[in-house]
Amino acid sequence: MDNNQQNRNRNVSKVALWGLPAIMFVCCGLPILLAAIGFTAAGAFLVGHQYWLLGGMILAMGIVMFVMSRRKRKSGKGGSCCSIPAKEK
Repeated sequence: MDNNQQNRNRNVSKVALWGLPAIMFVCCGLPILLAAIGFTAAGAFLVGHQYWLLGGMILAMGIVMFVMSRRKRKSGKGGSCCSIPAKEK
């Protein structure tokens, strides 16, 4: 009985010895590893399609500039196109 308890304690200590670092790796290291793999794949994609991305960025910048310039051109209060003339006293 006493020998069986010692074997069980030895097995538990082996699980703790190898299990805790494994849990730490899965908890902390695995997301970092997956992120590194993802960034590597994204970088490979971006290098292969850099001219398409450059054209898309220029197009997006042009659209944003057009929208921002249209916002500044509005006249009247509250951004309406037609303003109601004030009544004279």
